[in-house]
Amino acid sequence: MYKFKFSIVMAVYNVEQFLTEAIESVLKQDIGFEENVQLILVNDGSKDSSGKICDLYQAKYPNNIVVVHKENGGVSLARNEGLKYVEGKYVNFLDSDDKITLNTLRIVGEFFEKNFNYIDAVTIPMIFFDAKSGGHVLNYKFSKGTRVIDLTIEYNCITLSTSSTFLKRNDVSEFDEKLSYCEDAKLLLSILQKKQTIGVVNECKYLYRRRPTANSAVQNSTGNKNWYVPCLQNFMYKQLVECKNNLGYIPKFVQYTIAYYLQWYLLTDVNKVNTVLDETEQKSFYELLTVISRDLDDDVILKQKNIHIEHKVFLLKKKYNDKIHIKFLGSNNVSVFIKNIFLEDLNKRGICLDFCEVTKENFIIKGRLFSLYELEKVAIDIVCDENAFASVIHKQKTNIGQVLNEQSLYEVNFTTIIPKKSLKEDNKLNFIIRIGNNVVKCEKISTKNHFPIEASLKYPYVIIDEFVLTIENNSLCIRKAASFTKIIKEALYLIELVRCKKLGAKKIAALRFAYFLLKPFMPRDIWLISDRINKADDNGEAFLKFLHDNKLHKNTYFVIKKDSADNAVVKQYGKVLDHYSLKHRLMHLFATKIISSAGDDYVFCPFWGRKYIKDILWYQKRIFLQHGITKDDISGWLNKYSKNLDLFITAGKAEYNSILEGNYFYDDNVVKLTGFARYDRLENKRKKIITIMPTWRASLTNAGDYAITGKDNYNDAFFESDYFKFYNDLISHPELLACAKKYGYKIKFMPHPRVIPYVDSFSKNELVEFCHIDTKYRDIFGESALVLTDYSSVAFDFAYLRKPVMYTHFDKEEFFRGQVYDQGYFDYERDGFGEVEYNLEDTAKRIIEYIQNDCQLKDVYRKRIDKFFAFNDRNNCQRIYDEIIKL
Repeated sequence: MYKFKFSIVMAVYNVEQFLTEAIESVLKQDIGFEENVQLILVNDGSKDSSGKICDLYQAKYPNNIVVVHKENGGVSLARNEGLKYVEGKYVNFLDSDDKITLNTLRIVGEFFEKNFNYIDAVTIPMIFFDAKSGGHVLNYKFSKGTRVIDLTIEYNCITLSTSSTFLKRNDVSEFDEKLSYCEDAKLLLSILQKKQTIGVVNECKYLYRRRPTANSAVQNSTGNKNWYVPCLQNFMYKQLVECKNNLGYIPKFVQYTIAYYLQWYLLTDVNKVNTVLDETEQKSFYELLTVISRDLDDDVILKQKNIHIEHKVFLLKKKYNDKIHIKFLGSNNVSVFIKNIFLEDLNKRGICLDFCEVTKENFIIKGRLFSLYELEKVAIDIVCDENAFASVIHKQKTNIGQVLNEQSLYEVNFTTIIPKKSLKEDNKLNFIIRIGNNVVKCEKISTKNHFPIEASLKYPYVIIDEFVLTIENNSLCIRKAASFTKIIKEALYLIELVRCKKLGAKKIAALRFAYFLLKPFMPRDIWLISDRINKADDNGEAFLKFLHDNKLHKNTYFVIKKDSADNAVVKQYGKVLDHYSLKHRLMHLFATKIISSAGDDYVFCPFWGRKYIKDILWYQKRIFLQHGITKDDISGWLNKYSKNLDLFITAGKAEYNSILEGNYFYDDNVVKLTGFARYDRLENKRKKIITIMPTWRASLTNAGDYAITGKDNYNDAFFESDYFKFYNDLISHPELLACAKKYGYKIKFMPHPRVIPYVDSFSKNELVEFCHIDTKYRDIFGESALVLTDYSSVAFDFAYLRKPVMYTHFDKEEFFRGQVYDQGYFDYERDGFGEVEYNLEDTAKRIIEYIQNDCQLKDVYRKRIDKFFAFNDRNNCQRIYDEIIKL
């Protein structure tokens, strides 16, 4: 009845660099391509050479390959078009940038034939390649080998992808073209409901490409309205209703699939939801979540593997419209419930220790207690024998435990002061929670990044003054340290690390050994200064030059990659370390101050994680010079719990206040208003130059840690972006260019470092000069008469020289959806140092106006600049130095 055993339908769109690999993986199948396989290539309006590649393969295999060229309409429409040409018994929808192993069709075909009457679908493991490795999170269903799974029993063995699944042609109707997401899952669920079984074949693999420059589907979807109400309504809700109508009940594997998809919504930042959806849409979104949750069994919700308990509680709250409550079940046992569903024992959740601070008189222990139950009246004490050290309880303004629009996990912060004089030779400290008259002893202690002991290890320790601190049997132990204690403790710790199989453990063991061996011979006070790994010319370099010129602190090193163009520059001012070299990592351990304009982990912990070396890093002081003015809310990244900075340098009055008052959790002992080091080097050398300096868009790339590699992989989607089109049109705007020529102005375009791979594709003309990546920013600020930016903090440096700034916000709505921060205190219309324009023509007209008036700073903006900056002198470096010395 069938001309072919398999038909592969492949939707093709702008995949010229990957398409050949995908096609070849089908052609080389050991089942015999020409005898058994039909390949249907649907070119969905590709703008690259993908369509030509399809035609070339069809010419070579005219009897097996069908090519369809159509206008772009999305993957569902393309697949449905391809289904019209299917002549195979089994059908699959291989993605055009993925591959299948060469034995796939033979093994799947044999398994299908053997179990034809028992299954309608066969799926194979998904293995990542390219920018990511390992297996898909749902691959656990293959752990028992090749078999037929009864989904009524193993209902968590779900499959979501028609790319890695093979189906009987007669069962495949079409993909829902109304859905922009989840169309695969909807089709699969409609097929699997019939027999409620699925075949899993373990001997072949689906190779799933994760591109370096591509965001994941979830990252892309959260900024799209269609991800929210339409997907919940047309996929999840309708699927549940369909099951009830057709079967009279909802199979658990269907429920589990729906709950699995819901996790992505529960993990979405509520600010993202509020940005993308209007109030009416938000109301519909939350109502649908409630309706869907009511059709999910409790065990289906609780057995979800990839979300935390607070996310599950969110669904249970929606389902039952009820609150969490606690029950005291005897001595030292407080349990948390919703309805009669047990959620957790409070004593087993335990205490999390964040910080250990030491003065001459006291140990100060700071930590948190988390609970699903809102603990309104709670005391947390540390008890040692008969002594009880009471804690001060304070609630922080954090979003920990925030699930969409509800708080599902609560946090109580405590600070306990332990006088050293009250301690004996051997002290075992236990944490006690008091709720009313009930006492709960915590049976678990965990520690976070900046606590000097790692609780998950067997022999962790830190020696502070004459005491050694350890965690033993979920107690914090403080003992007087004997002269040989450090040797014994370190020997045990090194043995544990050498035996550990975790990444980096053995390397850190070697570094620790070298550290203790060489420490007696090293200088006492070493400072490491840096900017970006591959570039200087920022506050770090400016501060290094200040130290050099004033002959201050000779034990200073600047950290930068040895192949950086700025390496030779900073060598004029002092000693240089090659970032990530062995010497750099060793010197980092000896350093007492880490001073940088970058706040990334590669600056403060250039190792293989902090876990095995926390005790040494605990002694260091972390000074954040900042890369630019903090105008947006980056508290989610830069807060005390994340970075634990000892100095946070600021330059603007409003900036300083925003950090003290925001969710950064630093006080005025840490946050200092000194001005930026690089401002001391700014000089006004004004020429007739207009400089365009846009920042990047996070939505245009996901190329890993750019700051570490200094490189981005090429992304064809860049040329379709509004970003490229706007700036390309601006630098070739005929009226703007004519005006610049008339008044003798030159236009410079300073590309963001991530734009460098695309510079050659911008329009070129004699009036526009593209600045080299190594151009010094201070030279641009000094020579330019006007700077145009969008959201970059470079505007503050330029305004510091009291020269005019302009902003263009042509993509205002989209910009903040893609960034890792939220809009902060700085309102461009109210606080900005120049006009804000929102489209190409108005932007060009405003630049022309400035050129015609010789780029004079207007009084209204001069007043704003004077109000913003705390200082207007050349003493910023000195103030920073004075604050560091106070540490």
